[in-house]
Order: sequence, then C-alpha cells, then structure tokens
Amino acid sequence: MGIALEQSRRIEAAATEAEIVVADTTALMIAVYSDLVFTDRALYPLAEAEQRRVDLTLLTALDLPWQADGLQRDGEHVRRPVDALIRAALGRSGTSFEVVSGDGSARLATALAAIDRALAARPSSCGRTGAGPG
Repeated sequence: MGIALEQSRRIEAAATEAEIVVADTTALMIAVYSDLVFTDRALYPLAEAEQRRVDLTLLTALDLPWQADGLQRDGEHVRRPVDALIRAALGRSGTSFEVVSGDGSARLATALAAIDRALAARPSSCGRTGAGPG
C-alpha cells in the first residue's frame, strides 16, 4: 500500500508543477503485481480510483518480443497474465485506454496520436494526464 500511495503522491505533486504529467507506472501496476506475486487484491480499489483520475491511459501491446533488462526477474511467461490483470482492472474501474503497438517509429506515432487526441479533448482547464501501465 505504501508504494502505491507514494506513486500516486508523486504523480499528484508533479501535476501541481506541470500542465502535463507522463507517468511510466501508476498505483494500478503496483496493484497488479501485488495480485500476481502475493495473491493480494487489496490494492485494487485505491489503484482503480487513482487510474480513473488520469486523462489518458496507454497500454503497450504484447507485439514485441520480451527482452530482459538486467533488473527484472520476470520473463515472457508473465506478460500475458499481467496484461490480463491490467485489462480486468481497467474494465472494473471503467477506465478507457489506448493500446500502443507497432515497432519503432510506428509505435511512437501510435502513442503520440493518442496523446494528441487526449489533449484535443481536454477542457481548457488544467487536468492530470498520465501514461499508465505498460
């Protein structure tokens, strides 16, 4: 819970100083891993409520091969279960999301187009924008 709360606090703090905040992870990803690793689903209510507050959630597609980064203990076998848990949590929370797919510049273009659409749909007052799980 402490990690999820701190992640949300940092996103909120960043939003007080910037018009746009892009967060590589949110409390939702922490809840998903708490569920996957510890079978602890207690973080979902907080995480889903926090995710509903962002203007845009980007979810990366599983269309690229998994590559170890030297820090993660997970592997290819975890990708689909994590993706399923993320999608289920987003569904429960009623949070819409955009899937980012493709390779290289096509993937970047997909993400930037989603961001452009979110910014265009935004009311003129400042809100929170975050790139969520994935």
